[in-house]
Amino acid sequence: MSGPQHTPGPWRLNLSWDAEAVITTDVGEPVLQQVAPDAMRGGVDALDEDLQLMAAAPDLLEALKQLVAAASQLPLLPPFGLPMIPPEVLDAARAAIAHAEGREP
Repeated sequence: MSGPQHTPGPWRLNLSWDAEAVITTDVGEPVLQQVAPDAMRGGVDALDEDLQLMAAAPDLLEALKQLVAAASQLPLLPPFGLPMIPPEVLDAARAAIAHAEGREP
């Protein structure tokens, strides 16, 4: 697989008071549009937070990939040769990356 199969980030969340939420690319191309009149009228709520998380997804994925790559370069801690980042943490990060890329972890 070469490069992301999703719309490249960064993404931005644009909320309006007419109950429309649009996640766009940096150049304004729409990625997702959500119209939810009842949910949006109250200001910041769970829907807003979900949309913020969706807008951050490409940045989070890239940061996680960089973290896993950097962790593989870290030396082992003396005197027992333990990894600096616990293996279960790296396993969880790798599983999250696989999930985001549509692969089995």
